[in-house]
This record gives sequence, C-alpha cells and structure tokens, in this order.
Amino acid sequence: MDEKCFEDYATKLLPRAVEHSADLLDYFFRGRLEITLPDSGAYSVIPCPESLDEAVGFHKITLRAENVSLYDEEMTGGKLTVVLKYRLSKGNPFQNSPPPTSEEFYYVTGKTADGLVVPRNSPGTFEIPLSGSVPLWATPR
Repeated sequence: MDEKCFEDYATKLLPRAVEHSADLLDYFFRGRLEITLPDSGAYSVIPCPESLDEAVGFHKITLRAENVSLYDEEMTGGKLTVVLKYRLSKGNPFQNSPPPTSEEFYYVTGKTADGLVVPRNSPGTFEIPLSGSVPLWATPR
C-alpha cells in the first residue's frame, strides 16, 4: 500500500468513525435531568451572622431533580454531583453597585451517596453536602 491508498482510506473511514462515536455518546448520555429550586425557594440558606465581617458560608445545597428523558427509562443506582464555581467579592455584594471581584475562580464540589433514584413525572428533593464552605461573599461573576 502506498501513501495515496492510506489517504483514500482516511478520507472515507474517518468521517464514519466520528459519526459512530457521536452516536455512541448520544446513546450513553441520552437521559435528561431537570433541576429546579426546592420548595424553600433557595438552593441554600445560611444563618444570619453577627456581623458581615464574620467568615460564614453554606455547606450544603438542596435542589429538586426530575427525570425528563424522552425515553421511558428509570434513573436508578446513580448519584448527583454538583460543581459550584464562584469568585469572591472584594466588598459587600449586597449593595446597589456591586464591587469588583477576585480575578481567580474558586470551586466547591458535592455529591449524593450512590444508589440514588431520580423520579419521573414528579421531582424529588435532594440535599447535597459540599466538600467545603461557599462564603457569603461568593458571586458568580
């Protein structure tokens, strides 16, 4: 076989391989979750600090999740994993003109225990402990 033959094979076979790979990914990741606020109306609540200079934050989030997949498949035996990405405000973020934020992003993760069941036709409420505290001065910007 010469170089021309390899080029000819690559031209015909690579697009098919990519197409099959995309179909395989679509098959394995075909489920859909809908995440909404819990009944409390907030994903997390922290107790009111004595002063705004106190280092306070939240250590868990609560959310509602529902299996809204197009296919009639159950979501059982899994776990929910969350990643919270934030910056720190360089001042009180609870004012009319928000102060500047840190350049760097911070991350906190959390996950439920294995064996989770996400219901169909009715959202379930899940409490997820976080790997660290998300500070009061956290902001998504």
